[in-house]
Amino acid sequence: ADSAVIFLHGAYARSEGFGHWVETAFGFRFPRTEVVYPQAPEREYTLTGGTSERVWFDRTSLTPGASEKPMVMDIAKVTDEIKAIIAKEVSRGIPLNRIVLGGFSQGAAMALQAGLGDEELAQNLAGVFAMSAFLAEDSALPRKVEYFRTQGMRVPPVLQLHGDSDPRVRLQWAENSAYRLSNAGTPIQFKSYEGLSHDVSLPEMIDVHNFVVSVLAANAAGIN
Repeated sequence: ADSAVIFLHGAYARSEGFGHWVETAFGFRFPRTEVVYPQAPEREYTLTGGTSERVWFDRTSLTPGASEKPMVMDIAKVTDEIKAIIAKEVSRGIPLNRIVLGGFSQGAAMALQAGLGDEELAQNLAGVFAMSAFLAEDSALPRKVEYFRTQGMRVPPVLQLHGDSDPRVRLQWAENSAYRLSNAGTPIQFKSYEGLSHDVSLPEMIDVHNFVVSVLAANAAGIN
């Protein structure tokens, strides 16, 4: 492999089951790009009454109005864990600028936080994709991106994707998040899918596949 995709699953999922589903149901594979499916740690999850769940960070409420502040420590810790996974790929000879970070649902929110909020990742990743995700209204991420941009730093291209019939994470929440990231200076493309709920579809996965191919190609050509 000469490149890699780090694909973060949604809350409660098992990485091997998620990876198997994405590859078999949607044919998400590449000739020379390895796809890595990390496993979220088990932690107490407020949304389920404090039970131990496989989640990337805790949530007090599944709404944009819920403050991001209680999640900040979790997000920082998991960003370090993601960086360790990426470092393993780099140690095997894959440059950081040949790596794409993405995810679904909570995994997508985490991909945005790490891929745009960490200075090293933001300056070097080939791209970030986020499916069925949103940011808290008080999220510090747009301000971080704006700071990077005012310092003349690069942030990676982002593809954000969302079903217009999602009953769990409303389309408007995702659109608002994309708008704020775009205003901060993120090169972001937003796509919605008719009739798609809080799920993954073939047209969406084809768009993710094409995004991965295009950012890796642009990166190899020195455009990105």
